[in-house]
Amino acid sequence: DSTMRARDIAVLSTGINPYLPALGHAFRKYGVPYFSDIRVPLCSHALVTLIRTLLLCSVYGINTDRLLSYMKCGLTDYTLDETSLLEQYLFTWDTDGKDLCSPFTRSPSGFSQNNADDLMKLEKIESTRKKAISEISAFMLEVKNASPKTISTAIYNALKTCRAAENMKCNTGLLEDDALRSEQQRIWDTVMDILNKMAVCTQSAQTGTQYYLNVFSQAITKADLGTVPYGLDNVVTGDADRSRLTGIRAVFICGAYEGNFPKIMTDSGILSSSDRRIVSLILEQKGSALDPSGDKAAAQQRFIAYSALCTASQKLFITYPRASYTGDEYQQSSLSDRIARMFGITPLSYEDTDPELYASSPDSAAALYAKLYSCKDEYPELISALDQVLTDHGMTSRINTVRRIAGNEPFEIN
Repeated sequence: DSTMRARDIAVLSTGINPYLPALGHAFRKYGVPYFSDIRVPLCSHALVTLIRTLLLCSVYGINTDRLLSYMKCGLTDYTLDETSLLEQYLFTWDTDGKDLCSPFTRSPSGFSQNNADDLMKLEKIESTRKKAISEISAFMLEVKNASPKTISTAIYNALKTCRAAENMKCNTGLLEDDALRSEQQRIWDTVMDILNKMAVCTQSAQTGTQYYLNVFSQAITKADLGTVPYGLDNVVTGDADRSRLTGIRAVFICGAYEGNFPKIMTDSGILSSSDRRIVSLILEQKGSALDPSGDKAAAQQRFIAYSALCTASQKLFITYPRASYTGDEYQQSSLSDRIARMFGITPLSYEDTDPELYASSPDSAAALYAKLYSCKDEYPELISALDQVLTDHGMTSRINTVRRIAGNEPFEIN
């Protein structure tokens, strides 16, 4: 359809993450702009790692792993050379615990006499150790038996001391993508917002870094970050339960196999579905609520599948894999099978499609040419057409490479 634009198309699934690598490769291969509507967790970001490391040190003390995690997070001023020298010394002498707070005097080379080079290295190592330990110890002293508000303030002061904001901006400046730079700024704003809420909402709560660490970890676990579309004309890929799309003309449903579309909800935890119904009735009388029972959750999943199927205004494509990467066989979902019988549609497999469909861009044409060249006698017209297309796009070197491989000719470097 020549009137169909990228923004008129959506790819949906009840669990899109396993398909994202393959979808991204296919879109890039065929030159199709796309946007993945996914949420990125914050718990693995360098800023969160830095804050958690400081809190862990204040709760459990400084050890080798936490010291190196602090220095290696990428938001402190320690260079790779400084960190490497200190790490080598720590593992050479198996230094940990209280020994980290004492001056380093042993040879960096192990059981040998200190020469001039060793003395220079030892001086650098000791200077690095002293600086890192003093920064962490200052934070530990400030948050000892402190209130959540004081701890939030101490965290911000520690980030200023190690120049985390400046280093984060410096790292962001190395990124060529404006969207990625904007994402880093939103990560900083989100974490600062969590620290502010911790200070405000827990003013009268229990004090101590252990309590603060637990609450902060829970808050970070629940926090995630969405991505911003790079342009206005993109194919949208996302989870069916999160996507709220309008004006979509064509929808591709991925993973429509039995048990996944719609998802089959299983009982988990102590209470079964019948137990949850009974407890839910009791709690409703007392003005409380319980998470949906298995029946309600299953109804929600059916509604999500129905909403995804009804998103398209013109064309709907339902796909499912025959097997998983581990070899487990999949069956077509009862919902998609019912739709196929309702409209008298015969499902198509990959082998039933015309190979020409997979040559809509120069790169995809080159890939198809390489795939079919070994059986060129079966597709003489298609091979000839692909040969001409690749020649017109200045890709004769790839043509020659395919022919040379097919003919088992030796490679030569001119």
